[in-house]
Amino acid sequence: WGGARAHTDVDLGGADGTATAKERQLKERLREAELALETQQRMFRAHVDDLTVNLDSQAVGCDVLTGVIGDLDRELQRRDERQQSLRADFHALVEAFQAVRQSEDDNEGADRE
Repeated sequence: WGGARAHTDVDLGGADGTATAKERQLKERLREAELALETQQRMFRAHVDDLTVNLDSQAVGCDVLTGVIGDLDRELQRRDERQQSLRADFHALVEAFQAVRQSEDDNEGADRE
């Protein structure tokens, strides 16, 4: 990226060592082009640096989200297991209640006879 300046070192002088107006103009245009190139290179490097920072930030954000999603998944799994346990307890209580009621009904029927 840094070799653009070397071109301005070329001697554009005439045979007697003096530069003509056209040669000075060409040398100045070359310097301007090199400066423009250096400016574009600096802007490009800055843009690449910005993109790198953005990508790094997004990667960190993705890692954080992945961790949060994993935590939520584990919490949902625990809640699902708890819900299944509560359902099983509820069904056991319903069956026990029905058994007690059936027993009471059987006892009432036996008492009537």
